[in-house]
Amino acid sequence: KEVLAEMKRLTRECMDEYARNFYREKIRSGDDLVWYGRVETERHYKGDDPEVEAGKAKAGERKPGLQLHVHIIVSRMDRSQTVSLSPLSKSRGNRQVLDGRDVVVGFDRSQWSARCASRFNQRYGYFPYCRSKNEGLKEYSGEWKARNELRNETVSRIKSEILHGELREERRLYMNVCRLYRFVVNPRKAIIQELKRLGTDLLTGRER
Repeated sequence: KEVLAEMKRLTRECMDEYARNFYREKIRSGDDLVWYGRVETERHYKGDDPEVEAGKAKAGERKPGLQLHVHIIVSRMDRSQTVSLSPLSKSRGNRQVLDGRDVVVGFDRSQWSARCASRFNQRYGYFPYCRSKNEGLKEYSGEWKARNELRNETVSRIKSEILHGELREERRLYMNVCRLYRFVVNPRKAIIQELKRLGTDLLTGRER
């Protein structure tokens, strides 16, 4: 019962992140959505599973081990039935005019996934290799944790500022922070991208 209760609580928190990931003023938490979740404790083999094809299991048989998971159905309209939401939108943090206002729209699935993973890691103290005796793996785990938290916090704050601030200045700030973040995560790749950008600007006479 405790495990199921934890699963339900984590699911609600992930749906809060889901709602915030749309960056809409009216959508602040899972309470602003219309959704239903069902916790299940079993999974069963399908005909195309490798174990079935190898003859080690039969289709329909229950899979061994812990198979706890959740199925979620979400309405494309918010609770007030005035805001349309689509996690399949190709726009990822772009700006469009809605109701006469310039706002951030879209849904970045990878960002939502990273936020949910961070929430899970923080709540249950789970980080890759954090308890390993290998010092290299422990160091990797610490760096992974720092990068993950920095990315989530930075993206969240910058997009929020863009939503509520002035378009030109906030977009410039956002681009500068993204460039800085790229240098921190992968300096070599960031330098190559920056050189390409500068070369293109010189050839086209464009300034940024």
